[in-house]
Amino acid sequence: MTKRTPDDTKAVLYVRLSRDDAKSMSIENQSRALQAYAPNAPLVIDRGVSGETNLTDPKSNWNRQVRPILEADPSTRVIIFTLDRMGRKKGAMMYEAEKIIDGGSSIYCVRDGRLFDDMDDAAQAIEIMMGSYNADAQRVEGRKKTIAALEPMKAAGIPLGRKPELTEADLATIRALRAKKLGYTSIGKALSVKRKRAGGVVEVARSPKLIKLALSGNYETREAYERRNLAARKRMAAHAVLSDAEEVLADA
Repeated sequence: MTKRTPDDTKAVLYVRLSRDDAKSMSIENQSRALQAYAPNAPLVIDRGVSGETNLTDPKSNWNRQVRPILEADPSTRVIIFTLDRMGRKKGAMMYEAEKIIDGGSSIYCVRDGRLFDDMDDAAQAIEIMMGSYNADAQRVEGRKKTIAALEPMKAAGIPLGRKPELTEADLATIRALRAKKLGYTSIGKALSVKRKRAGGVVEVARSPKLIKLALSGNYETREAYERRNLAARKRMAAHAVLSDAEEVLADA
């Protein structure tokens, strides 16, 4: 289909990047391509957001920013880099695409120069359907590979998941402030940290729940986590070396 240049006032650019996406799909690369196509359209970014949840999570910028734009003017065109940037959950993706197009709008994929604007067009409907299935299949396959890679690490005792946010120095400060009779909320405010938010950087207090956990004696500091991680990785490396040596001796 011939590429059509949209009226920028009737378009919204949507960029999504999950933690597992390739570098070629970076926020910068997507944004640059979309803004070159429609430089005056608003840009909405879902950074670090999975395509499995972006269309259904009320906290995603798709739901907080794109959806209100479409509700205010259903004819607004949605411009994305590739079809899978809109989502990777086949049911949610098909439903969203139908709702957008049947509402009088359209979806334009910049990289492929592909416009979807008629769900009664068999070729378009099939392409969206197959695109949603392919995106979903890639998501499922990626999850399987991740689980397979994590299993030996888990067996070796390597800690998985997010690192603790409090350091040993933080813990000492919390105990000192508690000794001065400060409450959990006040201590959390005293240990506030800077976080990136839409529009800039803001100070965010540590939660009272976190402060209470830190004082319980069951909190693992970031340094303790790193020591446990290093020890487990050394054990895993030593086991791998030993296994290789045993294979060499068996083949000798």
